[in-house]
Amino acid sequence: MSAEAEHILKRLNQTRNVTNKRGKIIQKETRILPYRERAEREKEKTDLKGFLSQPPWAMKDVSQEGLASLKRRLNRLEDEAEEYYPPTDLSGQTKDALYKQCEQWKAEWMEGMPTHETMRRNPAGAVDMHMKWEKKNKDIIKKWKHGMRIVEPENEDKDYTNIERFRPSGLSPETLAASFMANAQIPGNFAMSSLAKANWPLGDPKVDTPLKHAERNEIAEEMITNGFVPVEQFEALKAEIKKMQEQISRKEVKTKGGRSWTEEQKQAARERLAKAREAKKQKLKL
Repeated sequence: MSAEAEHILKRLNQTRNVTNKRGKIIQKETRILPYRERAEREKEKTDLKGFLSQPPWAMKDVSQEGLASLKRRLNRLEDEAEEYYPPTDLSGQTKDALYKQCEQWKAEWMEGMPTHETMRRNPAGAVDMHMKWEKKNKDIIKKWKHGMRIVEPENEDKDYTNIERFRPSGLSPETLAASFMANAQIPGNFAMSSLAKANWPLGDPKVDTPLKHAERNEIAEEMITNGFVPVEQFEALKAEIKKMQEQISRKEVKTKGGRSWTEEQKQAARERLAKAREAKKQKLKL
């Protein structure tokens, strides 16, 4: 590693202010301003220089105290530019070494970083988890941010050094299923993933469902209501339907010859039942 790169890394490792026993700062932490903040400061410096360079007659209404305050502000901006701006004219070798170190720092602070889902849903323990992670990695994140601003000093992206860009997701890469946390403040809704939906069987269910049970009961009630079955036989009819439902659920339905129904026979029976219901509805309409 070149001496230039070692010097910059030494600066970046200074992540805290150092004070003496009386609390006076004897060594400042390293701070590199992002591009947008530097651009705003440069504009302010240009405006101040332009204002202060006006002829005396144009500034006759400005007090001496006001002029002195503007000059102090300009001097302060100049001093901070020397201290907080990234170094210029770095060699490619130095930038490569610095970028490699920044990648190592990023790998360190990403370890154990709470996921997007954990931060958003806030399950029990999420706050303490985040605070512990943040305390552990605060200095490394500072070094990474300032180092990346030196590597690309002209990068105008607002979120260039925003660590949220790299926060991991808790979604399963295979199914892309959203997380569901029953013990979270925002648990979410349990739902099928896109992969599960894509593989869900189409058509009618292959088992005897409660909906089919209800449909058969509705047919029986229609038969009673419309006089197809005497009222005194109603309970017997319901008992017979219930018995048939139980047999169907156990797959014990037999034909008159004693043989089990085939799938074709079951489908034909369902179609006849549907046609009968439709015919009754048409009759009621008439």
